[in-house]
Amino acid sequence: MPTGCGPRSRALRVEPDRVRVHVGDVGGAFGMKLMDHPEYALCALAAADLERPVKWVGSRSESFLSDAQGRDMRGLVEGAFDADGRCLAMRMRTISGLGAYYSSYGAGVHTVFSAALLGGMYDVGATYAEVQGAFLNTPPADAYRGAGRPETIYATERLMEAAARQIGIDPVEIRRRNLLTADRVPHRSPGGFVFDSLDTHTVLDRALAAADHAGFEARAADARAQGRLRGLGVAYYFERTGGQPTENTRMELGGDGILRIWVGTQSSGQGHETAWAQIAHERLGLPIDSIKVMPGDSDALPSGGGTGGSRSLIMASQVLILGSDNLIEAARARAADKLEAAAADLEFLPGEGGIFRVAGTDLSVGLVELASGGEAIEADGQIKIESSSTFPNGAHICEVEIDPDTGALEILRYTVIDDFGRLVNPELVAGQVHGGIVQGIGQVIGEEARWDPETGQPLNGSFMDYCMPRAADVPMFDVAFEEVPARTNPLGVKGCGESGSVGGIPATALAVLDALWRAGYRTPLETPYTPIKLWQALQSVPRDAA
Repeated sequence: MPTGCGPRSRALRVEPDRVRVHVGDVGGAFGMKLMDHPEYALCALAAADLERPVKWVGSRSESFLSDAQGRDMRGLVEGAFDADGRCLAMRMRTISGLGAYYSSYGAGVHTVFSAALLGGMYDVGATYAEVQGAFLNTPPADAYRGAGRPETIYATERLMEAAARQIGIDPVEIRRRNLLTADRVPHRSPGGFVFDSLDTHTVLDRALAAADHAGFEARAADARAQGRLRGLGVAYYFERTGGQPTENTRMELGGDGILRIWVGTQSSGQGHETAWAQIAHERLGLPIDSIKVMPGDSDALPSGGGTGGSRSLIMASQVLILGSDNLIEAARARAADKLEAAAADLEFLPGEGGIFRVAGTDLSVGLVELASGGEAIEADGQIKIESSSTFPNGAHICEVEIDPDTGALEILRYTVIDDFGRLVNPELVAGQVHGGIVQGIGQVIGEEARWDPETGQPLNGSFMDYCMPRAADVPMFDVAFEEVPARTNPLGVKGCGESGSVGGIPATALAVLDALWRAGYRTPLETPYTPIKLWQALQSVPRDAA
């Protein structure tokens, strides 16, 4: 959803009222569709010159050459721990690839978006992050599902795992000793975040039980007896979700009994049409199948905060509540006239189908009846808040097996317990988690954009030679939730759309590294963990090392 026509009108050098933006079903996004691409303006100019519609379709090869890519970070993370394994401080120095040209949020991804997350949800005394940007002969780098948070949590979790091995503490135990606990909130992190709601130990314990962590060593022994290597990765993630601090909605209940809603967020597969209707239904009592979330239209709703940073539910829920309350008040005068009663004597009852009733009587009238007798009932809702941040968190546990003869990797089990606060629609949330995990796994097991170092020519310019994760690469996920409501918004919700990749990357990588460690491999190894890379690593291990 556009934040207004200003950026488009400036690009076209026309007044904003000459630009109308329609946004229908745009499919998946994952960050890349946040940016204004040159082709948008070129299509509009061509349409004006030709006086007919113009459609631009980028080919897959063109996308590999020019679309924003992500996750290009290299660095070193260090930690200071006491003898009991408690983390006193963390320091991270990184270089972030920006590509050959600067893109919209490129510098922000590994700085303001994520550097402050160093240390995760652990009780770390101090953190320091130093980030350098580098221009390269590659496509621009920008926001991609998680936008820097997966990278920083990956660094944090790699450090916690390394500390556990060096100090001689079980990897789960070192996390348990360092995680913030519910009695510590509100807590201000070294990065400046104020954690308002959490229950990390309950989340971790539930995940360990669901993954049968206690039985892993027996499973690993059985695998060794069959000549295979098992590994287990446990990661505790958190992320900051939120974005633009303003949001808008417009509601219209027509004579046909349909409530039409416009909201300044754009669905790109998350199921906004369902969740937004649920919130309005709960507030107004109208049948959920009579509530329609309308596609983006800058004439119907001139501005909005957009979709990004997992902000949509956090902000949309608040304007939908406000808009619904305003619609109720807009209808109250009509109900008073209809029932020949004072407006102050009317009570609104959403649980009885959205009716006004004269208190203490059986006289009532419904919203739909009030709209059918005259003009549509309309209402707006706008909010501007100082901060929309929430802090979803959770435990991811991945179990893998490697065939040492071929380097083939199999992900056997994947378990997640997430804290997203109150859940409006658990099925939609689970779908978001599944997709995020797969994208995280893809980065760990195969995804990698490669170019010739001298010319910048892409070496994998299509899906023929770029390794996308497929359904056969992952097991069925065991996903459940611990609802610890946020205290910063009326519904107590926390963002969920990007968390799967934030936790999925470290959990999967740590599982692979654990399998290698058990085989005697001790050299740092970075993703992606392709079969040839794993096979080569195992060939370097002395036969008696394990």
